[in-house]
Amino acid sequence: MSKSIDRIKTILFFIKEVNYPSKQRIIDKLNDVGYVSSERTTERDMQSIRDLLLIEVKFDRAKNGYYIDEESQKTFDEWLSFFELYQTAKVINETLLKSADNIDYIDFDRNKQLINERILSELLTATFEKQKVRMEYHSFWKSETNVYDFQPYLIKQYQNRWYVFGTINNEEFRTFGLDRIVGLTILKESFKPISKKPKNYFDDIIGMIYSTSEVQPVILSYEAHQGKYIKTQPLHPSQSILIDNEEELRIQLNIRINYELEEQILKQGEKVKVIEPIELKELIKNRIKSALKNYE
Repeated sequence: MSKSIDRIKTILFFIKEVNYPSKQRIIDKLNDVGYVSSERTTERDMQSIRDLLLIEVKFDRAKNGYYIDEESQKTFDEWLSFFELYQTAKVINETLLKSADNIDYIDFDRNKQLINERILSELLTATFEKQKVRMEYHSFWKSETNVYDFQPYLIKQYQNRWYVFGTINNEEFRTFGLDRIVGLTILKESFKPISKKPKNYFDDIIGMIYSTSEVQPVILSYEAHQGKYIKTQPLHPSQSILIDNEEELRIQLNIRINYELEEQILKQGEKVKVIEPIELKELIKNRIKSALKNYE
């Protein structure tokens, strides 16, 4: 199974790196990295990518090469991210197998959320099979535990925490942290999702808090040194560079304004300034003023 994953990963990365590689170039690439590959096995790999990963790999006769269909691009990018995580885990695993003492030279983030594996497993099952759940939830903001009948659409991770996104009564969108779910029951009643692609609800959003506000351009100005980090780790896929010089990195995001966008801006402190929109600029200014009062 590991070798099959590695073969598929190699093909996908090669298609990403090379414009319209021919079947022979893909075969040569696989052979170069140690896989015995033929036209038949490569065609089988391509079919696995289509059937298992749901990525539509197409052949362009005019260019005599393969490419990823535009509608599959988002799925393609997500699988590439998964393969990068898989490869990192594989390298670390191989290092630790050489000697257990090597753990002394690898320092993991200790601020990990502990989640109930049974709840995660049952939520995944309910999400895949479109079954309603009854959830006992203890919010950070309330002392009592509330019970919700919930339709789970999407399991999502953000900043080392796991969340479930869906609807209450198939109408109101809500997001719940898995670490605050204290009880869960899968109900016999099924549901029909409003959308077949729940990930799309977060296309224009930073973080986990869903917003129905309008998508609009957000322009941020960073001091040059901080801008280097922002270029290598964009705040959002829509990020584009407007100005990049020795004094400033100015970027534009096309997103919905929400609480987590505010948090991303505030944690950069004096190294960032909101240029547009004015309402976001005033909102950040007021939050900074409120924070200053804590030190008066």
